[in-house]
Amino acid sequence: MKIIKVAPFLNGVLLQVDYITKNTECFIKKVGSGSYVKTPYITISDRTIHIKNLLNDMDYSVFLQDAPLRSNNRLFRCGDYVGSVINYIHPDDMTYHPSGMCPASPSIIKLPSGRLLVSHDIFFYLMEQNITLVHYSDDYGKTWSYLSTVTPCFWGTLFLFGENVYLMGMDGEYGDLLLYKSNDEGATFSKPIVILKGGNRTIGGPHKAPMPIINYNGYLWTAIEYGSWDIGGHASGVISIDIKKDLMIAKNWIVSPFIPYSKQWEGTVLFDGAGFLEGNVVIRQDGELCNILRYSTGSNYKNYGKAILLSINKDKPNEKLSFSKVINFNGNNSKFTIRFDNKSKKYYTIVNRADEENTGKRNKVILMSSSDAIIWEDEAILLDYSNYEEDYTKLGFQYIDFIFHGDKILYVSRTAINGAITFHDSNCITFHEHTYI
Repeated sequence: MKIIKVAPFLNGVLLQVDYITKNTECFIKKVGSGSYVKTPYITISDRTIHIKNLLNDMDYSVFLQDAPLRSNNRLFRCGDYVGSVINYIHPDDMTYHPSGMCPASPSIIKLPSGRLLVSHDIFFYLMEQNITLVHYSDDYGKTWSYLSTVTPCFWGTLFLFGENVYLMGMDGEYGDLLLYKSNDEGATFSKPIVILKGGNRTIGGPHKAPMPIINYNGYLWTAIEYGSWDIGGHASGVISIDIKKDLMIAKNWIVSPFIPYSKQWEGTVLFDGAGFLEGNVVIRQDGELCNILRYSTGSNYKNYGKAILLSINKDKPNEKLSFSKVINFNGNNSKFTIRFDNKSKKYYTIVNRADEENTGKRNKVILMSSSDAIIWEDEAILLDYSNYEEDYTKLGFQYIDFIFHGDKILYVSRTAINGAITFHDSNCITFHEHTYI
């Protein structure tokens, strides 16, 4: 037997296992204390149990036993995790080694059945970073269950096309760009195809965060970069495919040439380490395509608040992108997703809002909107932990992806809180909602 998901909260934890019987026993102890103690639990479903009356801000170790079988040990810490915890991994939990121990890169979609799917990878610096987990919710985010594991997959993006679910990601950091297909709503995935051969952080390779994949002008489009931080930055491009062609045939995909960042472009900042990545392909109101990219502008707050806009030739997907302009964008130093809402006829994005103390802060989350994808305005503060008792270097809500559902925005966060290694090295994926109309 195996514990396949952990979700702590205030004074309790949910554990999902591969099976439970009436003879299953639970044993728990405080990390660093003596022996395990048999602990009562409540059965929530045929695979999920709830342990109550635990202490917050305390590390626990737990395992289940159904003699003679014993599960793996899992670690957790109870506390206020904000929103709903989709999945949690304690910093000292080695369950997913050698991929890592930090859940990250969330992606969310809604299936025609109404089921929500969320994927996330598991990373840590210089580790293999090649496992992605998929979870589902049938009650619009109130509860979540583990569904499947995809490997190798890193920086994965879920998307729907036709009747199938697809997962686009890497086989590791800066590795091969892969595409998986599922015909059973994400329960299983096919063997992947290789769209673009990769490299590594030393020589450079593809960079493909969970960014929107859009259907426009007879093609699917998504942004991609090539390079690495170690070699000085990334160049920007797009990949696309004719929607009449089979997505699972690699030669059908078109990879544009890559355009490097240039400090000679009008409006760029005076910072030697500036660069762009994690672009959003956006359909402009005039029908043209553009790529709006995260802009790394350094720690000087005078440079903060800008994004790069590149033009895409919608009729020639194999053509190199071209520089258009630098736009004001108060949330540029972290990954953001831009989506168009057909109800309000506005573009929306969720960003990290930094301040003069540190432009890398990720403890304040803002919803912004725009009527033209150029001029952006604040709509709402979604999360504000700028005055939280925990040091901002240990707390972050980041790499947020979202969808529209009725009058709500449903969003998922790579979250670091309650004992994460750092704000960057997260310990859980959390689900949130906001009424925006």
